Amino acid sequence: MKITARNEFQRIRVEKGYSIQELARVSKVSVGTICKMEHGSAIHPKSAKKLCAALNKEFDELFVIEQRKSQKETK
Repeated sequence: MKITARNEFQRIRVEKGYSIQELARVSKVSVGTICKMEHGSAIHPKSAKKLCAALNKEFDELFVIEQRKSQKETK
């Protein structure tokens, strides 16, 4: 399982009035994690939950869960 941010994440963050640094402070998620996530990296479920709380949004509004393909499927 891989959790990634929806394309709208950055827009929602900005609409809520947060810079990356401010969101990091409020959510207690590192600046680096938020930056990487906004550029397509996966995020840990606990960090995703903290960001949802800070932005007052439901998980499905901010994130998508992708199933990783097993090695059997890729062969």
